Amino acid sequence: MKNKAWEYSSEIKNMPFLFLETKKTAILLSAGKSKDEIIELSKNENIYQLNKERRRTELPRTIVKRLKSVDDEGLEILANGRDEDAKIITLIAIMRTDKLFYEFMRDVYAESFSSHRLEITDSDFYVFFEDKASESERVAKWGKDNLERIRGAYRKMLCDAGLAVRDGGILKLTISDERWAVIDKALTADKECEQ
Repeated sequence: MKNKAWEYSSEIKNMPFLFLETKKTAILLSAGKSKDEIIELSKNENIYQLNKERRRTELPRTIVKRLKSVDDEGLEILANGRDEDAKIITLIAIMRTDKLFYEFMRDVYAESFSSHRLEITDSDFYVFFEDKASESERVAKWGKDNLERIRGAYRKMLCDAGLAVRDGGILKLTISDERWAVIDKALTADKECEQ
């Protein structure tokens, strides 16, 4: 979970949703494999089918870090549950390990859902990034290309998780009240941890 040194990161553009890889890692963790054993399997047996050696180490490290934020029940759902439920757990794990994405879900997605607007436009993304740039020197230093790649990663993740569909330049929110309650609970619990 988060800590006081939690920094904004643009890593999401290189390590996005990764659902199949996350599910595979959850299965290995549930079977008793350690982080180091999973990294070794990735490096030596290329279990994630990656071309670059460096990525064979980085990817399992990132996924295990995300999965450490998930309780045993969430890990079980990821390993053996329905994909629809496992995708929500994957998204929550990303929210808990990526400050910018967490704040996007809290400030943009949650606001769109609770106001019954049920869409996110390119303008919503741009306003969010401008606000973060005014709050953080780190974000302010990111170039337009970096922010576009992050925006693209967020759009794809929301669609891959079943929380939105693309309609031209607009994301239409497609989440049920039941699924939203799970995400909202994670946002609320994580907000309490910030204070």
